[in-house]
Amino acid sequence: GEAWTGRVSARRIWPETIVTTVPTVVCATATEAIAAAGQIGYPVVLKGVAHGIAHKSDHGLVHLGLGDANAVERAFAAAGTPAVIIQSMVKGELEAIAGITRADGTGLILLAGLGGIHTEAIKEVTMWAIPVNREAVELKLQTSALGRILYGPRWKHPGAAGALIDILMALQIAAVSLGSHLHAIDVNPVVLGANGAIAVDALVVPTP
Repeated sequence: GEAWTGRVSARRIWPETIVTTVPTVVCATATEAIAAAGQIGYPVVLKGVAHGIAHKSDHGLVHLGLGDANAVERAFAAAGTPAVIIQSMVKGELEAIAGITRADGTGLILLAGLGGIHTEAIKEVTMWAIPVNREAVELKLQTSALGRILYGPRWKHPGAAGALIDILMALQIAAVSLGSHLHAIDVNPVVLGANGAIAVDALVVPTP
């Protein structure tokens, strides 16, 4: 299978389990992109969408903090892709990664860690064999590098940890539902802060 990118719909996946996502509009022209930005509200983010490109920032396809129509038009031209997505610019104090991977001999694994563009350099992620209950997820998360921040005395947004666990439990439900059809899900970044945990982008890899 070939990797494809897209956002996780902002909807209830299971009772009491929800993934909150940033508002996102797919646009085929600069005019559509400008209209979407006006509807969402500036500043916005423009991301070029091209077949086969999973990590947009590595290819210069992500344009942040666009403050007006002229900036959106320039970013659309610079992207040079058949379509773009317009998203609201979400601010937070920390970026995390949440996801699913498949391990030989183990099956599907739930994971979380510090995220953003430096995920691969940070290396440390916390993993749970699926299925796992919410209490076990929270207990192990608390002892991780990410958890020491979210549960530490300097972190001022107590709802963010629970919102991140909501995302992890929703991903587990998706993984169980998809079963052998799924190889991996990468939700990165998840922006953590006063607004809880907001999924900004996602990569889903089906089983080859």
